[in-house]
Amino acid sequence: MTYEDPENHIFVISHDCAIGCARKPHNDDCVVEHGNMVIESIYLDDQLARGAEMSRCVGIDHLESQPYILDIDLDAFHSRQAIDPADRTTFYRLIRNAAAITVATEAECVDDLKFDGEAIDVDFLLARVVEHIKAAQTLVPG
Repeated sequence: MTYEDPENHIFVISHDCAIGCARKPHNDDCVVEHGNMVIESIYLDDQLARGAEMSRCVGIDHLESQPYILDIDLDAFHSRQAIDPADRTTFYRLIRNAAAITVATEAECVDDLKFDGEAIDVDFLLARVVEHIKAAQTLVPG
C-alpha cells in the first residue's frame, strides 16, 4: 500500500478488532478481545507492519532503526489480561530499543476506560509497567 504524508505529519495506526477475529458483525466480545491484546506480540507486530508501510512512504526504510520514544498510556490497559500479555517478545524489544520511555498515567481515564468488573487502577498498572521495563532490560534477547 502507499500512503500520503498527512498535513500534520502524523500517521494514525488503528485496528478495528482483535487480530484474527472473524465475527460479522463485530460485537462487544470483539472490544474485550481487542482490548486484551494491546501489548501481545501478535498485535504489536501487526501495528509495526502497518507503521512500516506508512514510514516507507515518507522515506524511512526501517521503522525501528530510527531513535524513538516509547510512549505508554496506562488508559490503553482495560484489564489485568491486557497488562500481562502471554507473548511479551515484541513489547520487550520495543522497551529495550527505545531511546526513552514515557508513561502517561491519567488516573481518571484509566478508571473510565477499564472493563466492567476489572480490579485495576493507575497504581497497579504503573507498577506492572515498571516491572515489565525492568524485566525487559535484564532479559537477554535471543
